[in-house]
Amino acid sequence: MKKVLSILLLMFILVSCVPSENIIFRRATQTPTKTRTQIPSRTASPTRTRTRTRTLSPSQTLTPTLLPSNTSTPTLSSTDTLTPIPVPSDTPTLSVGDTLTPTLSLGDTLVPTLSSTDTLTPTPVPSLTFTPTPTQTFQPVGVTGNWVMVFDDEFNGTSLDSTKWYTCYPWQGTICDNTNTKNMWYTPQNVTVGNGICRLTALKQTFNGRPYTSGMISSTDPDGAFVNGDFQYGFLEVRVKVPAGGPGLWPAYWMIGMLDWPPELDIFEINGTYTNAPINLAYGWGSNGNVTWTPIQYYRPTDTNFYFNYHVYAADWEPGVISWYIDGVKVRTFTSSNVTTMRMFILLTLQLGGGGSGVPTPANSELPAYMDIDYVRVWQKAP
Repeated sequence: MKKVLSILLLMFILVSCVPSENIIFRRATQTPTKTRTQIPSRTASPTRTRTRTRTLSPSQTLTPTLLPSNTSTPTLSSTDTLTPIPVPSDTPTLSVGDTLTPTLSLGDTLVPTLSSTDTLTPTPVPSLTFTPTPTQTFQPVGVTGNWVMVFDDEFNGTSLDSTKWYTCYPWQGTICDNTNTKNMWYTPQNVTVGNGICRLTALKQTFNGRPYTSGMISSTDPDGAFVNGDFQYGFLEVRVKVPAGGPGLWPAYWMIGMLDWPPELDIFEINGTYTNAPINLAYGWGSNGNVTWTPIQYYRPTDTNFYFNYHVYAADWEPGVISWYIDGVKVRTFTSSNVTTMRMFILLTLQLGGGGSGVPTPANSELPAYMDIDYVRVWQKAP
C-alpha cells in the first residue's frame, strides 16, 4: 500500500511541474489522448479548445508531446552563419561595363557631373547665313527691251527727299509762281509725303497777297546739287491720281531744258479734270522763249470715272522721236529732227487757273484738291 501511494505522489508531482496545455498523457501501449476541437461558427468567433484529462492507473507512464506554437524562433549554434536577404531599393546596382540609360519626363533638367580631369569639348553651332531679299527690279510699263533705271522715288518715307526734289522752280526761291498765273503761290507746306505717296494740295488760302496756294516738285535745284535729276533721253514714268474736278484745276507732268526754254515736253497736262476732259500730249522746241508746238493732239478717256483712279503716264524720249503712253498703251508718237538733245529735268505741278492760257480760276467748291503721286521712275536703254 505504501508503494502505491508513493507512485501516486510522484505522478502528482510530475503533473504539477508540466503545463497542462502542452502535455497530453498517453499510455505507453495505448493510442494518445484524443483532442476534440469545436468548428468555428459562421460569425468567426475565436476557436475554443477543450481538453479531456483522463485518470491514469499507477502502472501507466506519461510521455509529454509538444504542440507547435504560432511563433517560430530559430535556434542558432556557434557555427551557424547568417545570410542576409537583399532588400530591393530604388537605386539600381551597376557593374563595370554597364550603361545607364536615364528615363526623363517632361520638365526634367539634366545637370552633368564633371571631375577635375574632364575636358569640355564644345559642339559647334552652325552659323546663320543671311540671304538678302533680292531688290525688286522695276521695268517700264508697256515697252520691252533692256533698260537701266537711273532715277526712282517711291515716296516710302515721311518727308520729301531733299536730295532729289525742290519745291519750286530752280530759278526762283522757296516760294514761287508761274508766268501763266498770278493768283497763287507754290509753297513747301503744300507738299507732303506719307503712306507711300507724295501729295500736292491746292487750297483756297490767302497768302502773301494771293487767294490760293498749291504744291509742286522739281528734280533740280538752284544750286545744281542734284546730280541725277536731269536727263538726256529716257523712259520717264509716273503713277498718279489727279484731282477730279471742273475747269481751273491744271495738273501736269512735264520737262523743260536745263539751259534754256524751250524745249518743253508735256508728258501729260489736263486743263480741268471734269468728266472726259482731254489730256494734252505736247512737245515744244525753239530757243530764247520762242516756241513751236507739235500739232495739238489730245487723249480723251472713255471711262467717266477715269480721274477718280490712279493711272500710269509715260514718255519715251529717244534721239529724233518721242512716244507717249497711258497705262502701258502708246497713244502718240512724234518723229522730228527738232526733238531736242538738251538735258531736261522733271516737274510735277498742280496749278490753279491759267491766266493768259485761258484756264479759269477754279470754283471754291473744288478746293481743297489733291494730286497724289505714287512713284516717279526714269530708265535709259542699256548700252
